[in-house]
Amino acid sequence: MDTSLGLGLQFSKLGQKVYYTTPAEIWKNSNTLQTRARLLVSADESNVEFSQPEILDVSRFKHAHMRSEPPVDTTFLNITWLMEQFNVSLINSPSSLRKYNEKLIILEFPNYIDPVYVGNDLESAAKFVQQECDNDAVIKPLDLYGGKDVLRVDHTFFKNAELDAPHIIQPFNPAIADGEIRVFTAFKQIIHWCLKKPTPGEFLANTSAGATLHSYTPTPKIEKMVQDVVDHLDSKGVSITGMDIIGDKISEINITSPRLLAPSYEERQSYLAKVAQAYASYYE
Repeated sequence: MDTSLGLGLQFSKLGQKVYYTTPAEIWKNSNTLQTRARLLVSADESNVEFSQPEILDVSRFKHAHMRSEPPVDTTFLNITWLMEQFNVSLINSPSSLRKYNEKLIILEFPNYIDPVYVGNDLESAAKFVQQECDNDAVIKPLDLYGGKDVLRVDHTFFKNAELDAPHIIQPFNPAIADGEIRVFTAFKQIIHWCLKKPTPGEFLANTSAGATLHSYTPTPKIEKMVQDVVDHLDSKGVSITGMDIIGDKISEINITSPRLLAPSYEERQSYLAKVAQAYASYYE
């Protein structure tokens, strides 16, 4: 079950009215921001039902949560501007969604990451891979997700490469063989840890690439690192994240469409309920 729907069901169980809409169904009309939205009328996971759409003033909602898979495009940005103009309490905040790229947000935390190159100059990129990565690196586009177009390269890659936009490059971390940690955080709380193990012989730990999910217990060092990051980002308007860690280094922080991953359906449901409870405590 999708994280968005799962969260909606949990909020509904707590007695909240939960509505669903899309960016195409939000518009400014005179001095109001309106939406065509559907009320979640069933909190039964086996038979999810929504009401017929109705036109509502967005100001009536206590909070809104926008989850959208990258890339962050013009439609996404326009919605954050509208939400901000009409003082809608958006989680995560409109300004943070515009400010932070999910690949580059790690630059806020230089003590918790591997060396980073960002750009598309082939000569300087090749030099970085040789000198900072021991000639073994991972290169990612800045605006995709789910392991799309992520490559493991050495310096020779850049002899014939065509990079028409900046990419992020970091040393290949052999700890990926043991799995990539995913920690889901919400409202200053660490909600859940799990381990994404790549297919043997592969280095992508995305479930779409065949990675499997396993239970994980963090070390005190990693738990402190995550809490430091969570506290800092919360002060910047980022209340919900899906953070990826390889070894003891943060590799990515998802804020536009973070997924709560768990090995079992039952686990996932219990932790989604914990998110709803964290929300209630945060805003009480």
